[in-house]
Amino acid sequence: MMKYGRCPSTGNCFSHLKTVYFTGKSSCSDRGFFIIHKIRDFYSFYNLRKSSNFISLILTIMKKTSIILLLFSVLIISFTEVEGQRKGRDAKANAAFQAGEYYEAIDFYKDAYNRVSDRSKKAEMVFKVAECYRITGNPRQAELWYRKSMQLDYQDPYLFLRHGQVLLQNEKHDDALEQFKKYNELVPDDPRGKWGIESASNAAEWIDNPTGYVVENMRYFNSFERDWSPAYSTSDYMQVFFTSTREDAQGNETHGATGESFADIFSSSLDRKGKWSVPVPVESVNSDFEDGAPNFSSDFSTMYMTRCKKGKNQKLACQIYVSQRQGTNWSEPEALKILEDTITVAHPAISPDDLTLYFVSDRPGGIGENDIWKVTRETPDAPWGEPLNLGEQINTPGNELFPYVS
Repeated sequence: MMKYGRCPSTGNCFSHLKTVYFTGKSSCSDRGFFIIHKIRDFYSFYNLRKSSNFISLILTIMKKTSIILLLFSVLIISFTEVEGQRKGRDAKANAAFQAGEYYEAIDFYKDAYNRVSDRSKKAEMVFKVAECYRITGNPRQAELWYRKSMQLDYQDPYLFLRHGQVLLQNEKHDDALEQFKKYNELVPDDPRGKWGIESASNAAEWIDNPTGYVVENMRYFNSFERDWSPAYSTSDYMQVFFTSTREDAQGNETHGATGESFADIFSSSLDRKGKWSVPVPVESVNSDFEDGAPNFSSDFSTMYMTRCKKGKNQKLACQIYVSQRQGTNWSEPEALKILEDTITVAHPAISPDDLTLYFVSDRPGGIGENDIWKVTRETPDAPWGEPLNLGEQINTPGNELFPYVS
C-alpha cells in the first residue's frame, strides 16, 4: 500500500497513498508529516505548496472546517437549550404540584408532556394531571386522564385506587369495582382496596333502597363556585355561616389550587317569612388569604375557623384562628397556637362543653395523609394540652377532613 522514495529534484521523501495517513517522523527525515487523507502523491502536495494556489487551498479548507465546527456547535447549543427548557418545564410543574397549586400544575404538566418523548415520563405526567383534577374536584376529567395513564402503562398500583375512587364518584360502580379489585390484589395490606370493593358493591343497592332522609339543594346559599362547611352561628338558628369562593370573596388573586377566588366566610339570615337573605361576606374575619370552615362554641360567643396563607410555589401550613363575638360583629381573628406554624392545623370542631377541640392535621406520627386529632383543657380559660391522635378506629391511610361534634 505504501511506496517510499526520494524526489529526484529535491531529495525529499515521498510516498504513494490511497487511504493511508502519516504520523510521527520519517526514517528519511526528521521533518514531521501532515495528516493527509486520500492524497495519492505527497510529492504533488509538496509541489502544490510552492504554487500561488496553496494559500487559497488552505484558506478554503479552513473555511469549510470552520463552517462544519460552527454548525456542530449550533446543534449542540440547540439541543442543550431544548433539553434545558424541557427540564425547566418539568421542574415548574412538579414545584406547583408539591406546593398544592394543582390548578396551575395541570397546564404545566400538559405543556411539558408535549415536549417529552420518553413513554414512562409521559405516563407519569398524565397521572399527575389526573391527580390534579381529582384533588380540585373534577372527577370526570380525572377519570379521563387516569385512563390515559393506563394506556401509557403507568406502573404505580396507586393508579387503580384513585381511578376506582373517581369512577365511584361518577356512579360507574361496576367499573369502580374492577379497579378496587386490582388495587386490592396488588396492595392487600391497604384497607382502602377492601373498602372500595364494599362501597362499589353496595352503591347500587343503596340507590335502589334509599333511606328516609331527603337531600335538598339549598339554592339560597349555593353559587356556581364552591360552597361548603355550613354552621349555625346563632342560638335561634336563624343565621348560617359557610365557606365560599364566589366572586364577592375578598382579594383579587386567583387560587393556584382551584383556579377560583380565595375562599371567604359568608353569612345568610332567615327572615320572618322563612326566606334566606342573599349571602354576604363576614368582613371582620376574612382576609386576602383562604378563610373558612367556621365552627362555634356552645354559647355562640366564640368562632373557630381555618386560615391558609399563600406563597408562590410554596405550600404554607393552614392554622386555626379564633374570633370573639362583639355585638353583631366579630373581632379580628387570632392564631391558636396548637402546633408549629409549619404543620397544618385545620377544620376545627369544638365540643359542647368547650373543653375539647377536634381538628385535622398532617402532623408526623399520624396514620394517613391527614388525621383527626384533639386537644383538651381543664376549663374554658385554661391553655390547651398536647395534641392526641384519635387512632385507627377513626383515622385511615387516606384523608380525614371536616370533623363535626354535636
